[in-house]
Amino acid sequence: MPLNRKSQLIVLHLTKYSDSGMIVNAIDSSVGRCGFFLKGVGRNKSALLANFHSLSILEAVIQASPKSDLHYLKEYSPVYSLSALRSDPVKSSIALFISEVLYRSLFEISMDAKLFDWLCDTIKLLNDTDTSVANFHPWFLVGLCSKMGFHPQSNYSDTNRIFQITTENFIPDDSYSRSLEDTFSAELSYVLHRFLTSPFGEAMELQLSGTQRNAFSLKMLEYLSYHLGINIRVKSLAVLHDIFANFV
Repeated sequence: MPLNRKSQLIVLHLTKYSDSGMIVNAIDSSVGRCGFFLKGVGRNKSALLANFHSLSILEAVIQASPKSDLHYLKEYSPVYSLSALRSDPVKSSIALFISEVLYRSLFEISMDAKLFDWLCDTIKLLNDTDTSVANFHPWFLVGLCSKMGFHPQSNYSDTNRIFQITTENFIPDDSYSRSLEDTFSAELSYVLHRFLTSPFGEAMELQLSGTQRNAFSLKMLEYLSYHLGINIRVKSLAVLHDIFANFV
């Protein structure tokens, strides 16, 4: 890898490193999820936070370190003005959830360009949507699983009404073991079917209770966990459940 290189980053979160330094955890369009050291932030902390909120998309110059695996973030500038993700408390909470999911599910590997582009488009969509976004986070989870290669099959029918995690298929009601760990309930299977077959606008208008939305998101995280071989726990989901508890 060259000493200096240009890349695009999706910011996930910041970690304090010293009185004047921060670690920027981000998705690099070239290498996937990694951390970068940012120096000299003591006097410019407010300006820094404005550029490094959750899901900021940056053009950056990255400098490799000969002494450490942690590279330096030398230059950066926003690619898009994502003002709603900072000013709207609901959208900023969704951005925090998406950031946490990506942090826990993506790793330092060769980044899939199509996945990175989809993430950028999804972030802009969240920022620009002017209707209800109560269904945005479960919709995002379905899309993320599909883009990561774990696409639920769209074979829902009057006979295939139960979604099975292990096979990624809807199966007949009478052919499964009724193990809650292996399948979605009939109710949540139907919700998945609707997300898979509805355009974005219709997906945002699906009539879901706060309980349904939260239960579905938990099952999608279980689905993603199974296919990644890890246990994904996302603390910020509880915050969204509280925010959207009464949204239908």
